[in-house]
Amino acid sequence: PLCEAVTGVSANKSQDIIEWITGANLFLVPLDAEGHWYRYHHLFQNLLRHELGQQASATDISESHARAGAWFAQIGSIDEALYHFGAADDTAAAADLVAWHRYALMNGVEWPRLDRYLRQFSPELLDQYPDLLMLKTWLLYHRGRWAELPAALQRLEAAMRQVSLPTETVNHLQGEIGALRSLLHYYALEPERALASAEEALASTPREVWIVRVLARLFLAGALQMSGESNQAYAAIYHGFEEEEIQSDAFKATLVMTVCWLHWVDANLQGMAQAASQCITLSQQSSIPQILNYGHYHL
Repeated sequence: PLCEAVTGVSANKSQDIIEWITGANLFLVPLDAEGHWYRYHHLFQNLLRHELGQQASATDISESHARAGAWFAQIGSIDEALYHFGAADDTAAAADLVAWHRYALMNGVEWPRLDRYLRQFSPELLDQYPDLLMLKTWLLYHRGRWAELPAALQRLEAAMRQVSLPTETVNHLQGEIGALRSLLHYYALEPERALASAEEALASTPREVWIVRVLARLFLAGALQMSGESNQAYAAIYHGFEEEEIQSDAFKATLVMTVCWLHWVDANLQGMAQAASQCITLSQQSSIPQILNYGHYHL
């Protein structure tokens, strides 16, 4: 299918060609037992690319890379797609691809991978792509560089005013901004503003982006606790199990971790130990055990 996408030769015909090449022992190496993926010996591959450069124009080669990138993007192979989009100098397609997948990768706590993707874009290009600026801002948060967040959020909002974005995208970005602002207002001892920002985040952020919603819910609860409403604070967290309608153990573990934090602020060590035990059990059941690393965001 990849051959068909790039060259226009039908998949069946491509399969016949591959079988002929295999039979002729032309430096082809199978990569799986099913016979779906192959590669050439790297020296032969270099020779073929050299020949391609002699026989095809730079535009034709770039278009082939773009078609390959689109095919890999369609099957969810992000790294391969980004490689080909980069070779095609198609920054917009690469940016759209990272934007499309960043929520799932954030939920999966795959920050190093997201950082690696972001580094493929030059810093001066980020202002053209608010989703990438938002990702850069989350990476600042993840690294604990919270003093840089106000300037980063201002830059993001300025970029959002300069480009045309779908209304849904604007709402989602504003929800993420609200979650981070709730953190800043909380630590500035501004519970009312923290509460308002957290509520805005929960109203604007899709339920599927639970890692953002958990942060907003945490500082919603923290603002209530700071205002002397501890019972409402705990309720704001525990209601999340019902309101979010998300059954992921990773989500539940992260939500319970926020309860640990509330008990810690209340100096309730027994309650904190019980919540921590529940969190550990959930994280062990989760397919993402590194969710425990999320704790350094809060403590």
